[in-house]
Amino acid sequence: MVSTGQLGSKAVALLMVSLMAGSFLLVVPIQVHASGGPPELAPGVSTLNPVTVSADDPPPVDCTVTPVCVYVTDIGSNAIQIIQGTAVVGTVYLPPGSCSLGAAYVPSVEAVYVGDVCKGKVQVINAQTQAIITAISVPSPAGVTYSTVSQMIYVATFTYPSGSVAVINPTTNTVVSSIPTCGSYPEFIDQLNGGNVYTADRLAPSSSVGCVDEINPTTNKLVASVGLSDAAVGVAVNQANNEVYVNGFFYENTYVFTAALVPVTTVSIGAYVWGSWYNSNLATVDTADYFPAGGVTPISTSNIAGAMIPTSYVVNAGCALGPINYAPQYGDSGKVAYINGITVTYIASSGIGVFGCAATTSQYKVTFVQSGLDSSATGTVVTVNSVPMTYTMLPYSIWVYSGTSVTFVWKSPVASSAVGKEFLLMSSSQSSPFKVSSSSTIKGTYWGFVGLFPP
Repeated sequence: MVSTGQLGSKAVALLMVSLMAGSFLLVVPIQVHASGGPPELAPGVSTLNPVTVSADDPPPVDCTVTPVCVYVTDIGSNAIQIIQGTAVVGTVYLPPGSCSLGAAYVPSVEAVYVGDVCKGKVQVINAQTQAIITAISVPSPAGVTYSTVSQMIYVATFTYPSGSVAVINPTTNTVVSSIPTCGSYPEFIDQLNGGNVYTADRLAPSSSVGCVDEINPTTNKLVASVGLSDAAVGVAVNQANNEVYVNGFFYENTYVFTAALVPVTTVSIGAYVWGSWYNSNLATVDTADYFPAGGVTPISTSNIAGAMIPTSYVVNAGCALGPINYAPQYGDSGKVAYINGITVTYIASSGIGVFGCAATTSQYKVTFVQSGLDSSATGTVVTVNSVPMTYTMLPYSIWVYSGTSVTFVWKSPVASSAVGKEFLLMSSSQSSPFKVSSSSTIKGTYWGFVGLFPP
């Protein structure tokens, strides 16, 4: 294990303050109170830059239909840039004094949830009209993800000395739970499709430097934590191999774990890494290369790092839409790198400290239904991504990333509370695993019978 004394002045600055200027680079232009209250400006930054509506702004674009959108957050202003393809097509203005880190699209309510760390709010944006629906109080909200299991929103709270994950019900837009994390300063968060939620804590209370949390979204309980001899920053799940990728800032590595947080391997990146994200078309986890030069490094399902794709400036975080990676260039006049393969072009925006992004079409709704069962059916009927479903829990719907697979098993026979009765599976409308490319319904058809043989 490594102590902060061994890590040098830049490590101490990152660990103890995290969002303020370290001894070798400016991370982001604010620092957050330990209590999670309103942030203060970092040394050398005179003001956050409020942006107001301009007569030149285009009319609102509907981001729930094709072509869809990428929302770019901004740690330096209250503006959220909306991009389609290679063009900025709109801007959402958060309240003055706002600044944002993470964002996630929630398809069930067609809204974008943005972590407004400066206001201590999660701002909710209607993806059709681009109007702000409401603001939900959460201390220092940073990373945001949407669980396809619980259909809840999970928000990492960037606080010290202890971090937490706030759980938001998108139907009521209320905080329904707060889950303590293994350490402090959790910034990024992601979920396994049909599985658990993961967050990385910059500073652990034990002898390790950072730590990683695994949260069960069915119970909203912390089920596992592991220490990391590195400052744990970005976290992303590769939905193709169900492995968890955690970026370590100090040693230029990405640490790979199983879904149960068992170590798999360490991937050397060769640059200080920050956030990361999953590209479903390429089945890669892409790391944000922060220092000494900006760029994006793809990691394959075989856990091999590809060549870094250089960009004009440092990258904090990013997102993918189809095969395209969007990488905001923090500190480079609001530019967003549009990465297609190894070709990089730049999208100019009015952003000031562009940080991360979220795309509006990354998931499809998959619904499991049955026919032939009646209320006497007992026990498990179908197991979806290792989650058992009973008769009363059907129909059951999950939201799934495009291009990834759902695994399921229909039980046969299904027991009955009626004496001598059972239900035999006759057919399934799809086979498992099922690769998702559109919203789908998967139906299991049963035949009930009494006696030794079906009728």
